[in-house]
Amino acid sequence: MKIAITADLHLTTQEANPERFQTFADILDQCDKNDVEILVIAGDLFDKNITNFSDFESTCRKHAPEEIKIFVIPGNHDSGLIDSAIAIDQVTVIEKPSIESFDSEFLFLLVPYAEKVNMGEQIAQFRDKLEPKKWILISHGDWIGGVRPPDPYEQGVYMPISNADIVQYDPFQIFLGHIHLPSDSGKVHYVGSPCPIKSTETGQRRFIVFDSKEKSFQQIYVNCPWLYFNENFVVLPVENEKEHLKERIRQRIEGWGIPSTNEQKIKIRVSISGYTPDRSSITQLVKKEFSKYELIDDGPIVDELNQIVDPDRANLATAIEKWVGELNWDESELEPSKDEILIEALRTIYED
Repeated sequence: MKIAITADLHLTTQEANPERFQTFADILDQCDKNDVEILVIAGDLFDKNITNFSDFESTCRKHAPEEIKIFVIPGNHDSGLIDSAIAIDQVTVIEKPSIESFDSEFLFLLVPYAEKVNMGEQIAQFRDKLEPKKWILISHGDWIGGVRPPDPYEQGVYMPISNADIVQYDPFQIFLGHIHLPSDSGKVHYVGSPCPIKSTETGQRRFIVFDSKEKSFQQIYVNCPWLYFNENFVVLPVENEKEHLKERIRQRIEGWGIPSTNEQKIKIRVSISGYTPDRSSITQLVKKEFSKYELIDDGPIVDELNQIVDPDRANLATAIEKWVGELNWDESELEPSKDEILIEALRTIYED
């Protein structure tokens, strides 16, 4: 059986945010193409508790495959959602933690968000029914063992699950909503927001299809109306600095993995820092290289790009860049990035 998992659609109304409904419709269409029988929405289907569900129901009627069953797990944004609110037989709202036997391969524990509890406490209710590695958790909350990026949209900690919980109860896989950045670390997977809510939600968006027979999952990219990218470049006042910068820009764009047919969807914030003898030409070069895309904030942002006229220290700057690039460095949220290290080194070199 194929079970699709998505989360964090944050639906409002068709009038206010048509792009979110367009994305949801695309997920339903792709479920049909991929023979998905179950769709689980792991929290924050709606941006807030609402009373009118006509736009959601209309999208389901138009796009949901006839045989698919949709399970909605309330998240912290729509924690008041109840099953009787949705007038479509295909849709079931999970009001309390429950086990679903979608097939004979695994048990699926679906846990809606609840305040002032942790996920381990919710799992403990089903301890006797959950055989190690024979069950899958789908819920909405924070994995304490992961690296959590700062998110102004979701401040605080929400119904956490710890590494100790994972070791103790030993699920086969864990699929979570809440953090909008897609990530996969061991058996813990944040499916991510399928349609970016803010410009900080960068890169291709996805949902996940788990094949219980094959005991594997794949990510399927969502055809959302736009994609955000944030790119930062450090400039050094060295020979051929412009060609060096052009090559790095080319590599970044290639690394996005976006087909040329989707280039019109891309919105990008570009910032340039470092030191150069010609700020104006660097700015024009960046505008030209990203001319296919919509630049956010009338970019590029050059507030941290400094004008220098002393070329004598260029060799030292080049050597520092090479040294920083070769560092075996863990760029976690608790440590500075290599670019940040390089900028501080350049300040030491150029700012007496």
